[in-house]
Amino acid sequence: MGVSTLGLGTPITSFAPYQAPWGVSYSGAAAINPTALHALQQVQQNLQVLQHQLQHLTQLTFLQQQQLQQLQQIVQVIPAQLQQLAQLVPQHIQQAQSFAPFAGTSGATGLTPWASPQIFGGQPGYVM
Repeated sequence: MGVSTLGLGTPITSFAPYQAPWGVSYSGAAAINPTALHALQQVQQNLQVLQHQLQHLTQLTFLQQQQLQQLQQIVQVIPAQLQQLAQLVPQHIQQAQSFAPFAGTSGATGLTPWASPQIFGGQPGYVM
């Protein structure tokens, strides 16, 4: 480490060249001024933070792409499932209607004849 006044009366200390992580070398002049050195260190720290954030965003983007592919697969399956439902619902309605003659034969209560309130003595009771 050498000290020089460059004729101005203010000593200037020279340090080893500063090697920035992105490949730019700052020698003597930047290392002379402590404020400039501090600013360069802050830039380096900010670049490291940005690099970390970029990696995180890259991972999130990858995960979102996977989720999007899964959603696309699901959306492709939905029309076939809707078609199956459209075929099954009429069948179930027909089956339910085939049991309709047994429903409601006890009057306004809609109970089956073997559970009619008349069999048990009038008004239905409430069980808690």
